[in-house]
Amino acid sequence: MAQFDFPVLDPLVTSGTELANWLNAWAQALESLHSGGTRPAYAGEGLLWLDKSGGADNWHLRLFDGANDIDLGRINSTLDGYAPTVDGKPAATVDDAIAYAIALG
Repeated sequence: MAQFDFPVLDPLVTSGTELANWLNAWAQALESLHSGGTRPAYAGEGLLWLDKSGGADNWHLRLFDGANDIDLGRINSTLDGYAPTVDGKPAATVDDAIAYAIALG
């Protein structure tokens, strides 16, 4: 899990070491697509995050719209596979995935 709720920076209080630690933690969150078992508490509208609560063969790429998470697709990290979700429906087959990709343009 790599999520990090960036604190408010106060240049009169925050030390260089604290800032470096916070920036390193934030970089890890960005590099892992804010992955975790739940949406990050700091999520704002438009945050793209990786839901890893389903295990290695059932990650979900999600977009937070400010109220709910929109499921953009499933990732199987064991098999290195991706299946898109369109209008809330996961692609069940390769043909579905191709049709969804064509529909998305």
